[in-house]
Amino acid sequence: MQGPSSVNVSICILNRNQREILKNCLESCWEEIERAGLKGEIIVVDNASSDGSPEMVAALFPQVRVIRNQENAGFSVANNRAIRVSTGRYVFILNNDTILHKDCLKELVSYMDAHPDVGAAGPKLLNSDGSVQVGYHRRLPRLPDTLVTLLWLHHVWPSNPITRRALLADKLLDEQREEPWPIEQVGGCALLLRREALDQVGGFDEAFCFWFEDVDLCERLGRGGWKIVYVPRPCLTHYGRASFAGLEAGETVDLYIKSLLLFFKKRRGPIQYSLVKLTALTTLLLKLPVVALLSISPKAETRREWRNAPLAYLRAFKGALVL
Repeated sequence: MQGPSSVNVSICILNRNQREILKNCLESCWEEIERAGLKGEIIVVDNASSDGSPEMVAALFPQVRVIRNQENAGFSVANNRAIRVSTGRYVFILNNDTILHKDCLKELVSYMDAHPDVGAAGPKLLNSDGSVQVGYHRRLPRLPDTLVTLLWLHHVWPSNPITRRALLADKLLDEQREEPWPIEQVGGCALLLRREALDQVGGFDEAFCFWFEDVDLCERLGRGGWKIVYVPRPCLTHYGRASFAGLEAGETVDLYIKSLLLFFKKRRGPIQYSLVKLTALTTLLLKLPVVALLSISPKAETRREWRNAPLAYLRAFKGALVL
């Protein structure tokens, strides 16, 4: 456990081959730190980038600490490395594809200072067009909404009540709700954490590589007695999907299924885990012929996008069988 720190907030940013996106994010972070008069530090963990990202940070942002991983360590391992060397009273886990708006950081820190029982908080997320982003701050996973997602019913019927409840769509899209309100999960793209809460429950579970690390951490915070709050006044723009840039269609399926099953195995008991596993295996088998056809499509662009997807789906199936 760390003692009191003079640093208000440590911003931890994970990066892999996103030099320009990272540059924009860092500029917005330093502007916010200086504007708010906060004592802050920024730690970039670079997951083996080959585009000169670490060199760019060293040249343009010498005040930023860079941790260079020799391999793509994933989300949990990389962010835990940043957390361990951070010194702030608060740790702000932030995606590199974000731009902080004016007073975002100041208002989040002020809220946490005024509410010592809150272990984590998240700001309003905006799409690039200024609309409210839904899908990251949400309820913790439950069996019905998980099955809907696995069966792709949320694509066929996007406005179904199960998905809307899970995504808190009605609340998040209500522009009249300006007061902070309790939430079960804050997305890892912009997650402000209290140091004492991290000391109590630990950092990210490193069994997760991508997906569900933030879900698992928020569940542990809630079980540990900490409140988690959505604070809608501070906001940032989140462009999304930068973490998976360079991955072909289908490659994320293997990562998602493994993390989903791991979460249900750890947190939801054998019955729910078995139902989710059975559904995942069934849907992977049903989708495999479609994916195979896309991989040999007469359109060259489609073939390139889906060329490795059949193998990815097979890996996901095999991984789900043995997990």
